[in-house]
Amino acid sequence: MKLLRRLCQIVSYNLPWKIAALLASTTLWMAINGTEPNADLYVRLHVSSFGLPKRLVIASQQDSTVEVQLRGPRSILRTIDEEDHRVALDLRGAQPGSASVKVVPQMLNLPRRVRVVRINPPRIDLQVERLLRKPVPVRAVLVPSQRNGYTISAVTVTPATVEVSGPSSRVERLQVIETEPVSTLSGNGGVEREVHLVDAGEWLSFSPSTVQLAFSVSEVEGRRTFTGVKVIIRDGLAGTTVNPPAIEATLRGPQGQLLDLRLEDGAAYVDAAGLEPGAHQVTPRVTVPEGFHLDGVSPASLHLTVPKDAQLDSARKKSREGAE
Repeated sequence: MKLLRRLCQIVSYNLPWKIAALLASTTLWMAINGTEPNADLYVRLHVSSFGLPKRLVIASQQDSTVEVQLRGPRSILRTIDEEDHRVALDLRGAQPGSASVKVVPQMLNLPRRVRVVRINPPRIDLQVERLLRKPVPVRAVLVPSQRNGYTISAVTVTPATVEVSGPSSRVERLQVIETEPVSTLSGNGGVEREVHLVDAGEWLSFSPSTVQLAFSVSEVEGRRTFTGVKVIIRDGLAGTTVNPPAIEATLRGPQGQLLDLRLEDGAAYVDAAGLEPGAHQVTPRVTVPEGFHLDGVSPASLHLTVPKDAQLDSARKKSREGAE
């Protein structure tokens, strides 16, 4: 009770003066704002809509914004932000077909003492259609689809189809939805990515809006023939010769690496171990670097000759080595 009496004393102290001061400040504020000259402000407002019946959608709209000329006190106009205001079209009761909606000041929700001088365009023309949903296949867009020395394979999109919804005339014409372009230059081996679908136009929506894209990047296999590959004789007796002394070898492997591949000395050889003096037909062999395959050699057989005195020289050499 003491607190309540104290509050009453504070409020009632000099009450007539307090009331007079409040009336004076209010009168002054009204006088200043009432005499403030009007100014013009031009704003461009976005057009939105509400109340469209279910199963109907907007297929096209001539204008997405309108230019509005406003007039009012400068201090109030300065508080108006284009992003805070919309032109809201009332589409309740709309039917499929063409519609023209007049833009009136009541749609703008403006502050008091601000009036609309001009609206351009004064009407919004739009087309209303029935809502249609249908599954549409998805096509992956790879850039580039073929790169030098590599090939793209095993391309899969999950899900393979998405549900497209929108105006019936547009959905009916839609045969395929493409993914956003995906670069293959940085990929090698198996690649998996989540990608967005390319916007197929206004008023259309996808479900889902992203897909999982998987593909394989592998090096293109090529062939290269090496000419003049010198043939060496392994484990041959002294004086053993081979004819021809060089062959052609065809290797298969990654195309990009084949261009820089060099066969080391001694890569091509024949095995002469245990061969008696005389003429022999031998098959050339080639040591192939890892990751490559030998497709063939030419000629497929060589003439190898072991001289008659080679065995005797070999025996004498072994005897001297034993004596030592």
